[in-house]
Amino acid sequence: MKKHPMQVLAESCELNVRSYSGRGMYEERCLGITADGDIGKFIADIIIGMNETDDYDFSCADIAEAFSGMRTDSMGKGTIYYFPDVPFVSDEDVDDVDEEEEDSEG
Repeated sequence: MKKHPMQVLAESCELNVRSYSGRGMYEERCLGITADGDIGKFIADIIIGMNETDDYDFSCADIAEAFSGMRTDSMGKGTIYYFPDVPFVSDEDVDDVDEEEEDSEG
């Protein structure tokens, strides 16, 4: 499975990315990003990441769509921004295209 551009950008900005199940999700998991609660800084970090990440193919529409479904939960001193329509993909679950090509050749 391939990571969603929002997850790639958050990881490239060194934000705290994790799997999360929000209110009303009935144990379904999605992309969650924890931050200090300042939504402006969070959005600014993602926008900066969009300008600095040139080795991944994504569109502004991908990011806008993710933001349109974003929800938040309070976590004491911090906030988690979560995206119910964006699956969290761990590094172990990422498809490795090179390995698949080698397997089909051999």
